[in-house]
Order: sequence, then structure tokens, then C-alpha cells
Amino acid sequence: MQDRGKKTVLLVEDQYASASLLPRRPGTNHQVSDDLKSTGSDSSGNGVVDAIPSVASRSHVGGRSPWARPGDYALSRWRGQVGLGRLVIRDTLVIGSSVNLLTTIASLVAFSLDAKDWAAMLIFLSPVPYNVFLFACIWRLSGRVGGWKGTLAAATGAIWVIAATLL
Repeated sequence: MQDRGKKTVLLVEDQYASASLLPRRPGTNHQVSDDLKSTGSDSSGNGVVDAIPSVASRSHVGGRSPWARPGDYALSRWRGQVGLGRLVIRDTLVIGSSVNLLTTIASLVAFSLDAKDWAAMLIFLSPVPYNVFLFACIWRLSGRVGGWKGTLAAATGAIWVIAATLL
């Protein structure tokens, strides 16, 4: 809280950002009510205003990276906020298969360089938690989508997680 003459302004942010006081830096993504913009105080006239980040600032719109906050990637998939096609094709078949291919190559290199067997096996099995996570996300979302698309996605995910783990 900071006194500015007769008006007191309080800026409240979400749990991921640190609290700051006015004046705000240019380019910040806080939404200020129209009452404050026009009159300099809130509609009740007491001079206390809560500014909360807008919903648009939390999405991937407006140039924000999908990696803006740790956990956005995993949470958006777990909550079903990503389309089924994107989850199956891009995240599973392209990214997941690439990760599995890279770790398979790395484990083969480790075996060929006479590394400890447990180390090479650990490298080989390192993407299994990610594979299981992707399969669980597909399974949850396919249940919500239903129909032949949901069934096809669940079957594709099951076949992929088995093949990715064994190969």
C-alpha cells in the first residue's frame, strides 16, 4: 500500500507473481478498471483499487510463450485444455517419439562406450514417466470426447505407449 496524496492504491497480483506497488512499469499485463482510468479512484470513492491480471495475459495469446510458467505444459494437458488431435499427433507421436528415439540412441551409445549397464538402462527408461503421463492425458481426454475419435485416440495412445516402452 502506498499513499499518494489523498488516495491509497493497492495492487493485488496472482500467486505466481510478486506484489508490486504503483507506478507500474510499462508493458505489464495488469488490467485496471475503467473507473480508475477515468477518475483515478474506484467506483466507491474510497481510493482503494484491486488490479488483477487479465485472463488473456495467462493464455498463450499475445506473444506469451507456452513455457511462461513452469507446469503450464503439463497442467494444460492433464486438465484437457489441449485439443485431442494436438495431444495425440504433436505431443505423443512427434515429440514423444522423438524423445524416445533420442534416449534410445543415447543408451546405445552408452552401451557401446562400455558404460555401466545400469546407467545405460536408466538412460533408456528415462522417458517412461513422460510416456505414461501422455497416455494418461490421452485416456482422460478421449473419455470426455467420446465417439469414434475418442476410441481411436485411446487405442493409438495405448499402442504407442507399449511400443515406445518396448522399443
